[in-house]
Amino acid sequence: MSLHAKVTGTPRPEVTWYRNNKELVTTPNVKVAYEDDTCSLIIKKMTMDLEGQYKCVARNPAGTTDIVAKVTVEGKVKGRTAAYICK
Repeated sequence: MSLHAKVTGTPRPEVTWYRNNKELVTTPNVKVAYEDDTCSLIIKKMTMDLEGQYKCVARNPAGTTDIVAKVTVEGKVKGRTAAYICK
């Protein structure tokens, strides 16, 4: 699963991703990329326990802003990838 947020500002904002209001840490399964004006959260293997509210928070001296996506994992069928819905 990948979530993307357009982030602009001067100086360049610092970005933090959260799931259910807990800061996400980078692991082999969870990656964060920040290229040009796009910050991405990439979860390589999505499981049922990873559903929830994902939030991207951008901060710089001018202020703070965030965007939220609710991710629901519908399940996994043997031999198929999981379906998930972002709202």
